[in-house]
Amino acid sequence: MGQIGPFTQVATSVGHTIALRPDGQVHGWGVDNYGEGRDRLGVNYTQITAGYNHNCAIKQNTEAECWGGDLYGQSSPGAGGYLQVSAGHLHTCGLKVDGTLACWGYNFYDQVADVPGGIYVQVASGHGHACAIATDDRVLCWGRNDHGQAIPPVVGGPGVSYTWDGFYPPVEDAPTLNVVKAGSAVPLKFSLGGDKGLAVIAADSPASGPLGCATLDPAGDLRPAQAAGKTALTYDPASDTYTYVWKTDKAWAGTCRYLSLQLVDGTEHRAALQFK
Repeated sequence: MGQIGPFTQVATSVGHTIALRPDGQVHGWGVDNYGEGRDRLGVNYTQITAGYNHNCAIKQNTEAECWGGDLYGQSSPGAGGYLQVSAGHLHTCGLKVDGTLACWGYNFYDQVADVPGGIYVQVASGHGHACAIATDDRVLCWGRNDHGQAIPPVVGGPGVSYTWDGFYPPVEDAPTLNVVKAGSAVPLKFSLGGDKGLAVIAADSPASGPLGCATLDPAGDLRPAQAAGKTALTYDPASDTYTYVWKTDKAWAGTCRYLSLQLVDGTEHRAALQFK
């Protein structure tokens, strides 16, 4: 069923949609758990973007304004003027009037903390990662990289590429917070789409670092993980599954950590764990 226009821009998300009228008013519909599906009247906007449960827009005075879910700060933009905003799953990035970038919100994959410096002409936010076009026409990406989404391709460039579909139970990908016993040996299971040999993990990986249990934001530097047993990585052809058994520390009881697994194809895969 169509909505009565006219409209100049439309932005969609998982369960809601917003549209911008010529007079700068925003009309919304769909899921409305946090106000993300409601009309936004009384303010004149020039550009809109929709995230998982939040929206952001640029006002006529170039200030960014967001509304909806804000558990991770995804609706709390920084001060200053913006030319463009792009809402991701639970984070948002904006292109400022001076061409620099700013991001805010969920930061488990460093999609907020690792914003690159430089001058850009456009930015786009995804599900845990973001990319931007620089003034020299290059694309730079940062954040979540479990499928290589933060590694722009080089046309004609050779390289290893694996098929990744997530960690398998008992440990699942973020944002699931996996509860495990501190000091136990935790099996990290995954598939790469066939037997790729045992030299698939990058040097100094996997590694883990402290994590805020409430925010799920990384809270410190990574340290190399310790394997349980003499064989760090095994492959089972019957299930097409790799297993790395991680020896955790009893001292981690009552804390949360994130595990980073980097593969030789350049991708990174993270899991969040709470130790009891």
